[in-house]
Amino acid sequence: MGSPTVFVSYSHRDKDLTARLVTHLRVLQKQEQLDLWVDTRIGAGGDWYKEIETAIERASVAVLVISAEFLTSDFINREEVPRLLRRAAEFGLTIVPVIAKPCTWNEVGWLARLQARPRDGRPLSVGSDSQIDTDLTQITEEIAGILRSKGEPTVERQTLVLDKRRSADVENLIRLSPQELGQPGHGQQPHVLIPGRSILIANRHYTFVRRGTFLMGSDDGYEHERPRHKVAVSSYFLATTPVTNLEFSEFAKDAAYFTTAEKNGAGLHWSDGEWRFVDGADWLHPLGPQSSIKDRINHPVVQVSWYDARSYCDWLSARTGLSFDLPSEAQWEYAAGGGRSTRWSFGEIYDRSLANVEGEDTSAVGTYGPNGLGLFDMTGNVYEWCSDWFALSWPDAGHELAGEVTADPAGPIIGDSRVLKGGSWFDVETNCRIANRFSTGPSLASSNWGLRPCLRLTDALFARLLSNARWGVSARDML
Repeated sequence: MGSPTVFVSYSHRDKDLTARLVTHLRVLQKQEQLDLWVDTRIGAGGDWYKEIETAIERASVAVLVISAEFLTSDFINREEVPRLLRRAAEFGLTIVPVIAKPCTWNEVGWLARLQARPRDGRPLSVGSDSQIDTDLTQITEEIAGILRSKGEPTVERQTLVLDKRRSADVENLIRLSPQELGQPGHGQQPHVLIPGRSILIANRHYTFVRRGTFLMGSDDGYEHERPRHKVAVSSYFLATTPVTNLEFSEFAKDAAYFTTAEKNGAGLHWSDGEWRFVDGADWLHPLGPQSSIKDRINHPVVQVSWYDARSYCDWLSARTGLSFDLPSEAQWEYAAGGGRSTRWSFGEIYDRSLANVEGEDTSAVGTYGPNGLGLFDMTGNVYEWCSDWFALSWPDAGHELAGEVTADPAGPIIGDSRVLKGGSWFDVETNCRIANRFSTGPSLASSNWGLRPCLRLTDALFARLLSNARWGVSARDML
């Protein structure tokens, strides 16, 4: 299998900054981590349109060098951008906008919905030479992480007859049998085709988390985390990022839904040196009545209770005909560690620059790099509600501790508080550990609590994923 293609789109008036970006990306190409495609590869007499179209069809990542010249280029906006957006919607292409020069990029609808780089949309050109190299290094490292997250895990190879017109896309598939996914097989069954490591449902990405066994809890944390013990989870999909204000607003409008904070007239927020109820704080006014989500539409929604989070999942289920829920505590902890039981989602060594922690407010989802599975914001930004009731001890939560492996624990049958995981923008390193177990009443809401839906592997989902006369599955097939 060849290296995944990274397609670079730019205006020739930005060729100097683009050349510097390409130089950084060539470091990954030298390590055979990517196949870099820039239009300078088109030889004399080459069919310009055809070669660009082919490169986009092969691409796993597209890097857009954004400037006023880029945004006003007829060729780019007529030929390249529509193809890239279509490829992103149907095959999970990741688009990385890099703001090269000051321009009104956030007024362009399709672009404003994407997370721009450098962070906070600061143009490359306003920095010093050393700052530009620092920014380009961070962008290159993030692209390397994206490519790793798209990599195909080692699975048993199956014989697959492909439509040759689509055979170039075989590298974007994970091929698993129903048995691999924890579904009992009866004789010869068709195989499940999953495009890349994620699927697109209702305009949001869900990352495939393959079943496995891991060490849950901690031996050196809080008492209710002890002891560390073996837990097995079945396969599932988990939202690649927390739910954003934009996504939650669609739900609230469609369902005419009012959150518990809106009904109660107050939500928790850090104010005057303490966490206290602030009158008028809700998801639309996360810090209080004078605040707004206008400039944080791609930030995670906050001021949502456990009941609000479950209602969002129920709405998704009704809208798609699939089965959504909040992840169990075990599912969340397994996915956060990338199946490797690490201390934080970014590894064993704490580095506050790798996540939104010890800060002052939320950040746009995806601002920081993904974990080993390609999931963003599993450490910091916002705590995330889990489906479980909280229990002070593992046995009370249904976990086996006598050397046995606990399979798919769902927590206690009843309780008075629900589990939240991951830490937040407010929290220090101890509380941002993957094993940390925070809990609170399900009707409460706070400016540092959010949600991330989990997609169950049900018959309805399998019916849409199973191979048949058509090869593969597109986003349109999922709805």
